[in-house]
Amino acid sequence: MGIMKGKWHTYEIFINGGSLNQMGQILTDFDAKGSYVIYMLDDGAMKGEYYIGDELDYEVWGEWKLESTEYIYMNIDEFIDGTFLMRNNGEGKYTLYCEDNNVAFYGIGESTMVLELERE
Repeated sequence: MGIMKGKWHTYEIFINGGSLNQMGQILTDFDAKGSYVIYMLDDGAMKGEYYIGDELDYEVWGEWKLESTEYIYMNIDEFIDGTFLMRNNGEGKYTLYCEDNNVAFYGIGESTMVLELERE
């Protein structure tokens, strides 16, 4: 569990095998000056913070659970609700893949999702 706890920056989200980074589509000003930070905390709590420049735009709470050494369950915000396969890309960078992520945003529903994260 210690490998996942901490502060993470989310840089890219791809839905249903697409090649367009959805971060710029779902978050205001992400491409220009936005950043999305996830904190994986003790007892399975998650906190997401979206910043535009240095200003906090909003924050959300969710949950996470390390299912095994390869899989993590996460449920936070309108975009992430599923069990993700984790791949360590080195230097604190991870790719997470979910076959059945439930995207509540615009009622998208069940879809594949790829997340690109970097640990701070």
